[in-house]
Amino acid sequence: MARTRQIIGLGWNKQVLFASVVALSFVLAYAALAVHPLAPLGVVALSWGVILGIRWPFLILFAFVSFTLARVSEFVPALGQASLGKILFAATAGLFVLSKMLARQAFFVSVPHNKWMVLLVIGAAASVLTSTDRGASFESLTSGFIKVVFLYFLIVNMIRTESQAVGFQVLIAVICTFLGGYALLAQVLGVDPVTGQALVEETRAGLQGALGDPNDLALVLLMGAPFLLVAALDTRTGYRALYGAMLLIVVGGILATQSRGGLLGLAAGFGLVVRRRVRSRIVLVALVLGFLAVMGYAAGIHDRRTAQAEKGELDESAQGRLLAWEVGIEMFAARPITGVGFDQFAPNALNSRMADDKEPHNSFIKLLTETGVLGFIPFVVLFWITAKWALRTARAVPEGETGSSAAMRRAAPAVFAAVGVSAFFLNHSWTWFIYILHAQTAVNMGIFEPKEMV
Repeated sequence: MARTRQIIGLGWNKQVLFASVVALSFVLAYAALAVHPLAPLGVVALSWGVILGIRWPFLILFAFVSFTLARVSEFVPALGQASLGKILFAATAGLFVLSKMLARQAFFVSVPHNKWMVLLVIGAAASVLTSTDRGASFESLTSGFIKVVFLYFLIVNMIRTESQAVGFQVLIAVICTFLGGYALLAQVLGVDPVTGQALVEETRAGLQGALGDPNDLALVLLMGAPFLLVAALDTRTGYRALYGAMLLIVVGGILATQSRGGLLGLAAGFGLVVRRRVRSRIVLVALVLGFLAVMGYAAGIHDRRTAQAEKGELDESAQGRLLAWEVGIEMFAARPITGVGFDQFAPNALNSRMADDKEPHNSFIKLLTETGVLGFIPFVVLFWITAKWALRTARAVPEGETGSSAAMRRAAPAVFAAVGVSAFFLNHSWTWFIYILHAQTAVNMGIFEPKEMV
């Protein structure tokens, strides 16, 4: 009876669609017998995927985010060849449009972030038009960042309840735990567990493809670490031990990357979490510095020091980073309005004083150089809005409230601080991670501060 009421509750349009999918699945399953005896099972599984997507569209969104953040196609190349990521993205967008049509709704959720996201896209598009290499800039914009923008709007519009928001945060934590465990395993084995390739600089754990750089892997892991810390401290149920174990794996993964930017981000997130429990600023600073020193030693950062560092000078990596920042400021000064072009820092740096086409390892300088003030202003305002509302959401949580929802809201400023500090030393102006956090904050605004929505 409960199942019948659930299906009836879908509404007349969805009932018809539901029945159509079921009928079509039987027809296709019967026809699939001619292909292979097990083929009908695939048809039935696909049909139920469609049904679940119609009933709960956000589940398909969760699947796409899982595929994207966990880099599933790089662990299982066959999935990449099958374009599963593109299929999930198209399915998510299609189900969103379908749900709007069935509900006869043409509006989108309005949050302060939206107009600045649009202005950022305009700034990026303007940089393409004046780029030093229009073709390359256009390809990077349309094949990469536009998908990020669509994902932002899908998250904001498809996650509409507290349970969905908490589920999304837990999903990110689970993905981070998986990636952290993989990084730890790679460091223990001394090689990549899947490909058998040597570690970066022989000791630093990285993955494949987009997360092949250990610094990038560290930034992704920071998306889950502060939440797991708060959840382990505040949760009063049996989940506390689970969250604590996941936290150890994620932090271990960050240490395995030996990323200095990652450790600074972790220290920033740790500081904001501890700040709620420590009243003395002196004690807080001492704790953060002590935490950073211990984590740095545990990660083996000292082993990465070069001969220059041993003499008290900046090592080669730091010198190259500072030179890249200096060159970026010079390029911005030469083209301050629209920049050198979307994703064109490295080629232009090669034509400058740099010996190779290095990226700046700073998301802010990269974006400032590539899009000028037209892109940089919206980018900074987005950071300000997210920081402001993450802090406001955290402060609004009643002191005695516990559980995953309270942990998610309390951890929001720490998560953003960790990723923001790390982004200052990494190149993530145009990747998924920062914009997923913007979207999460916007979602929480709509759920926990609806009166503030315009």
